[in-house]
Amino acid sequence: MKTLLIASLTGLLTFSAMQVAAHPGNHHGVRHLPAGAVSVVLSGVKYWLKDDVYYRKHNNVYVKVAAPKGATLVRVPKGAVLVKHKGKPYYRYNNVYYRWVPVNKRYQVVQM
Repeated sequence: MKTLLIASLTGLLTFSAMQVAAHPGNHHGVRHLPAGAVSVVLSGVKYWLKDDVYYRKHNNVYVKVAAPKGATLVRVPKGAVLVKHKGKPYYRYNNVYYRWVPVNKRYQVVQM
């Protein structure tokens, strides 16, 4: 009975480790990028962008990642909340902050 239990636990732990490797950061990877995704390089890192969603390649899949610092988006992610910092408006979503840049008519990812 002990041998069966140990073998079951070992198999479960191996399966869990494989899941973590396949889905880093709790993001589910996709094998193919959405049609029309374009590659961009920001601070020396290659991303793919489609509809304001950023992807990075991890092993054989592409995972959604937070917009990197300096990136610009047409709109902030759905669910972003308005916050004030030193009297200026920013939007926050998943601990990423965005500010409106009127000259570009886009939101830019900033570090707070």
